[in-house]
Amino acid sequence: MKAENIAAGALIIAVAVIIVYALFGSPVLPKPSAQGVQESPWRTVSTGSTDTGDVELSLTPLGQNGALFEVSLAANTHSVDLSPFDLNELAVLSFQGQEVRPSRAPEMAGHHVSGKLAFEASPGEVFTITITGVPAVQERVYQWT
Repeated sequence: MKAENIAAGALIIAVAVIIVYALFGSPVLPKPSAQGVQESPWRTVSTGSTDTGDVELSLTPLGQNGALFEVSLAANTHSVDLSPFDLNELAVLSFQGQEVRPSRAPEMAGHHVSGKLAFEASPGEVFTITITGVPAVQERVYQWT
């Protein structure tokens, strides 16, 4: 009976240690900080859809990166091959009477594309990006004020 008492006592002590550790011993980890991650002050604007024959294009301005104004782009479709569309030719940034084509754009291919449009410009807070020729919306106007 003595061995049973020792085993029961050891079990009680082990359970007590686990409970104390669970309540007080596990460190509280801080939430990861968003250092280095910059949230955009501008909203995402989307046009089109993923319906047959259409392309959903979503733009989110990211802001200035040196001399470049960068805009995040996502293109999604289930039925249109994106490879014929060159955003360097189809996109225009308009602001304060100026029009600027991208100096860099993601290569369109397949059915899903993401990347950044980059314009050599500093448009400020009010600007428009127009993308033409991508089905089914032939002129897509994205405006931020």
